[in-house]
Amino acid sequence: MARIAGALFEARMRKQTLAALPDHEGSLSLAEAMAVQYEVGHRLARKVAGWKAGLVPDVRFTCAPVYASDVLRSPAVYRLADGVVEGEVETAFVEGEIAFRLGADLPVRARPYREFEVRAAIESCCAAIEVGNPRIANFDTAPLSHKLADSMGNGAIVWGSGTLHWRDIDPAALRVVFEIDGVVAVDRIGGGKGAPPLSTLMALANAAERRLPLRAGQTVITGNCTGLNRAERGATVRVVFEGLGEARVRID
Repeated sequence: MARIAGALFEARMRKQTLAALPDHEGSLSLAEAMAVQYEVGHRLARKVAGWKAGLVPDVRFTCAPVYASDVLRSPAVYRLADGVVEGEVETAFVEGEIAFRLGADLPVRARPYREFEVRAAIESCCAAIEVGNPRIANFDTAPLSHKLADSMGNGAIVWGSGTLHWRDIDPAALRVVFEIDGVVAVDRIGGGKGAPPLSTLMALANAAERRLPLRAGQTVITGNCTGLNRAERGATVRVVFEGLGEARVRID
């Protein structure tokens, strides 16, 4: 675990990509993967400004903190790490997501949060783009525990416009349009296979795996609504949730 955390830390600091995690043929439990995440964050000593959370009911829950340097206000520019190569073209994973901006803290505690408490902590809901930029080149084929150790491949959260009146919105009824360089890649009603955004935030608030508090001002992305897309270096990515807001990022 120490070797894995050290390798991921160096990859982040050097903005480079590992071929695979050290001892990648060995087993790594999900609990150990979360411990690696925590250790990488401890070594980075950076402020946590957001969270990536994903909940597929009866299948799995995953989460990872996202640091201040990687939580960007739309319109934004995201710079790829060296060595992120798909064939001979450098790319990033990009997804449209619904995000919550927190207006109050939700500290780690033994007693589960109730829904009214989590609702009260939400300041606003907004459109967001997750930029995936894994630190491991074999991310697609890596086991879940390795992906989790690498913060599920998160590179950045780009949050855009939204609303304070999020209670009036039904996420399942929102039309989402996802564009890459002006070309529509996704146009549909509703999100992906994950749980509703509020359920995902509830799961994060009550996650046994979470060692760090949720803080006012943090941005929480709640799951992929557009499927997994790739954007080449130089591309501009835009997501619009009709009735909610939009976000935009250029991949450099």
